[in-house]
Amino acid sequence: MRVTAGFGFLTEFSIIKVSVTTQIRVPRFRTYVPLTCDIFTSSISTVPPWLLKRPLVDLSLSSFAKAETIPEVFKSKFLEICDRLQVFGQTYTDGSKTNNGTAAAAVSGDVVKSLRITSHDSIFTAELVALNLALDIIRRSRHKKFVLL
Repeated sequence: MRVTAGFGFLTEFSIIKVSVTTQIRVPRFRTYVPLTCDIFTSSISTVPPWLLKRPLVDLSLSSFAKAETIPEVFKSKFLEICDRLQVFGQTYTDGSKTNNGTAAAAVSGDVVKSLRITSHDSIFTAELVALNLALDIIRRSRHKKFVLL
Protein backbone atom coordinates (compact mmCIF):
# COMPACT_ATOMS: atom_id res chain seq x y z
CA MET A 1 0.00 0.00 0.00
CA ARG A 2 1.25 3.45 -0.87
CA VAL A 3 0.92 6.19 1.73
CA THR A 4 0.92 9.82 0.71
CA ALA A 5 1.09 12.90 2.89
CA GLY A 6 -0.62 15.82 1.28
CA PHE A 7 -1.50 19.32 2.28
CA GLY A 8 -2.01 22.74 0.84
CA PHE A 9 -1.33 26.16 2.23
CA LEU A 10 -1.94 29.71 1.12
CA THR A 11 0.96 32.03 0.49
CA GLU A 12 0.82 35.69 -0.42
CA PHE A 13 0.68 34.83 -4.13
CA SER A 14 -0.77 31.37 -4.61
CA ILE A 15 -1.86 28.12 -3.10
CA ILE A 16 0.99 25.65 -2.87
CA LYS A 17 0.17 21.98 -2.84
CA VAL A 18 2.74 19.56 -1.53
CA SER A 19 2.57 15.82 -1.90
CA VAL A 20 5.26 13.50 -0.61
CA THR A 21 5.26 9.75 -1.21
CA THR A 22 6.63 8.22 1.93
CA GLN A 23 7.27 5.28 4.11
CA ILE A 24 9.62 6.68 6.72
CA ARG A 25 9.87 10.24 5.40
CA VAL A 26 6.49 11.44 6.77
CA PRO A 27 7.57 11.81 10.41
CA ARG A 28 10.80 13.56 9.37
CA PHE A 29 8.96 15.78 6.89
CA ARG A 30 6.36 16.77 9.49
CA THR A 31 9.05 17.89 11.90
CA TYR A 32 10.46 20.35 9.35
CA VAL A 33 7.15 21.74 8.11
CA PRO A 34 5.13 23.61 10.76
CA LEU A 35 1.77 22.49 9.35
CA THR A 36 -0.57 19.65 10.11
CA CYS A 37 -0.73 17.02 7.40
CA ASP A 38 -3.64 14.72 6.72
CA ILE A 39 -2.43 11.26 5.79
CA PHE A 40 -4.57 9.31 3.39
CA THR A 41 -4.18 6.10 1.48
CA SER A 42 -4.65 5.73 -2.22
CA SER A 43 -6.17 2.63 -3.67
CA ILE A 44 -7.21 1.20 -6.99
CA SER A 45 -10.96 0.91 -7.57
CA THR A 46 -12.35 -2.60 -7.45
CA VAL A 47 -14.86 -1.66 -10.19
CA PRO A 48 -13.42 -2.01 -13.71
CA PRO A 49 -13.65 1.25 -15.68
CA TRP A 50 -15.84 -0.28 -18.40
CA LEU A 51 -18.54 -0.93 -15.76
CA LEU A 52 -18.68 2.66 -14.55
CA LYS A 53 -21.51 4.90 -15.72
CA ARG A 54 -20.32 7.05 -18.63
CA PRO A 55 -20.54 10.79 -18.15
CA LEU A 56 -22.85 12.67 -20.49
CA VAL A 57 -21.07 15.25 -22.63
CA ASP A 58 -22.95 18.06 -24.37
CA LEU A 59 -21.10 19.15 -27.50
CA SER A 60 -23.96 21.17 -28.99
CA LEU A 61 -21.99 24.45 -28.87
CA SER A 62 -19.31 22.90 -31.09
CA SER A 63 -21.77 22.90 -34.01
CA PHE A 64 -21.27 26.68 -34.29
CA ALA A 65 -18.16 27.92 -36.09
CA LYS A 66 -16.38 30.29 -33.71
CA ALA A 67 -15.21 32.62 -36.49
CA GLU A 68 -18.70 32.92 -37.97
CA THR A 69 -20.82 33.11 -34.80
CA ILE A 70 -21.35 36.27 -32.79
CA PRO A 71 -20.71 36.02 -29.01
CA GLU A 72 -24.36 36.72 -28.19
CA VAL A 73 -25.38 33.44 -29.88
CA PHE A 74 -22.89 31.47 -27.79
CA LYS A 75 -24.09 33.22 -24.62
CA SER A 76 -27.74 32.54 -25.44
CA LYS A 77 -27.12 28.85 -26.20
CA PHE A 78 -24.94 28.47 -23.09
CA LEU A 79 -27.70 29.97 -20.90
CA GLU A 80 -30.21 27.53 -22.47
CA ILE A 81 -27.93 24.64 -21.54
CA CYS A 82 -27.48 25.99 -17.99
CA ASP A 83 -31.25 26.31 -17.61
CA ARG A 84 -31.65 22.56 -18.27
CA LEU A 85 -28.92 21.76 -15.73
CA GLN A 86 -30.25 23.59 -12.67
CA VAL A 87 -30.85 20.32 -10.78
CA PHE A 88 -27.09 19.65 -10.86
CA GLY A 89 -24.38 21.13 -8.68
CA GLN A 90 -22.59 23.44 -11.13
CA THR A 91 -18.80 23.60 -11.10
CA TYR A 92 -16.88 25.94 -13.40
CA THR A 93 -13.28 25.27 -14.42
CA ASP A 94 -10.61 27.28 -16.18
CA GLY A 95 -6.96 26.88 -17.04
CA SER A 96 -4.97 29.91 -18.09
CA LYS A 97 -1.51 30.61 -19.49
CA THR A 98 0.02 34.06 -19.92
CA ASN A 99 3.53 35.45 -20.15
CA ASN A 100 3.41 35.85 -16.35
CA GLY A 101 2.56 32.25 -15.54
CA THR A 102 0.17 29.33 -15.73
CA ALA A 103 -2.72 28.66 -13.36
CA ALA A 104 -5.90 26.65 -12.89
CA ALA A 105 -9.12 27.22 -10.96
CA ALA A 106 -12.43 25.59 -10.14
CA VAL A 107 -15.48 27.28 -8.59
CA SER A 108 -18.64 25.71 -7.21
CA GLY A 109 -21.00 27.98 -5.31
CA ASP A 110 -18.92 29.66 -2.63
CA VAL A 111 -16.05 27.13 -2.89
CA VAL A 112 -13.06 28.36 -4.90
CA LYS A 113 -9.88 26.39 -5.53
CA SER A 114 -6.99 27.82 -7.50
CA LEU A 115 -3.45 26.75 -8.10
CA ARG A 116 -0.51 28.36 -9.81
CA ILE A 117 1.51 25.77 -11.71
CA THR A 118 4.90 26.07 -13.37
CA SER A 119 5.13 28.46 -16.30
CA HIS A 120 6.57 25.59 -18.36
CA ASP A 121 3.23 23.78 -18.23
CA SER A 122 0.96 24.05 -21.25
CA ILE A 123 -2.57 25.41 -21.37
CA PHE A 124 -3.74 21.80 -21.75
CA THR A 125 -2.05 20.87 -18.48
CA ALA A 126 -3.67 23.90 -16.83
CA GLU A 127 -7.11 22.77 -18.04
CA LEU A 128 -6.51 19.25 -16.69
CA VAL A 129 -5.36 20.64 -13.34
CA ALA A 130 -8.56 22.72 -13.24
CA LEU A 131 -10.62 19.57 -13.82
CA ASN A 132 -8.72 17.85 -11.01
CA LEU A 133 -9.49 20.79 -8.69
CA ALA A 134 -13.17 20.48 -9.67
CA LEU A 135 -13.14 16.77 -8.87
CA ASP A 136 -11.69 17.59 -5.45
CA ILE A 137 -14.56 20.04 -4.83
CA ILE A 138 -17.08 17.41 -5.99
CA ARG A 139 -15.53 14.71 -3.78
CA ARG A 140 -16.08 16.89 -0.71
CA SER A 141 -19.59 18.04 -1.67
CA ARG A 142 -22.92 16.74 -0.34
CA HIS A 143 -24.53 16.92 -3.80
CA LYS A 144 -25.05 13.71 -5.75
CA LYS A 145 -25.29 15.11 -9.31
CA PHE A 146 -22.80 17.48 -10.89
CA VAL A 147 -22.11 19.28 -14.09
CA LEU A 148 -18.71 20.67 -15.07
CA LEU A 149 -18.87 23.84 -17.13
